[in-house]
Amino acid sequence: MLLYLTGFILLGVSIYFFYESFSYMVIDENGQLDKKFVGGDAYNYIISGTYSTTIMLRSLLFAVLGSVFLLMGKMK
Repeated sequence: MLLYLTGFILLGVSIYFFYESFSYMVIDENGQLDKKFVGGDAYNYIISGTYSTTIMLRSLLFAVLGSVFLLMGKMK
């Protein structure tokens, strides 16, 4: 039972981190998705890409851990 609970909690954390990434995006006055950190476009792409990769890997990690706990609970 504890494994199921842990699995569902970890899956919930994964979904939370995934949807947190959507609030990060900003829509400007022209209706375009835009997030600027520094003056150069290339630097903005690098920073945005790194941030997106981090969010996705963090979500994937918690999803895999949650699935493993659910499968361990099923096997027990």
